[in-house]
Amino acid sequence: MKLVTFSGRDPARLGRLDGDRVIDLNAADASLPRDMIALINDWRKFRARVAQVSAPALALKDVHLHAPIPRPGKILAIGLNYADHVAETGR
Repeated sequence: MKLVTFSGRDPARLGRLDGDRVIDLNAADASLPRDMIALINDWRKFRARVAQVSAPALALKDVHLHAPIPRPGKILAIGLNYADHVAETGR
């Protein structure tokens, strides 16, 4: 399941990517959180409902995708993501 934050004519909202469509989760179920952090924090509670929503759907080409988590608390990076770098550092 791929989750997205997107906007169309409305402010940013949560959606589920379904092929070339974005299922508008907030329009389909007003009880779902309106931001990705809240959805992730209560994922066990909302997962089944998110998976079941099938409408309304918007064409992917008609929406603007945003960063899934607009303001992450922290960003972690690892420098050993390339085989050459791993080899040159001997790890």
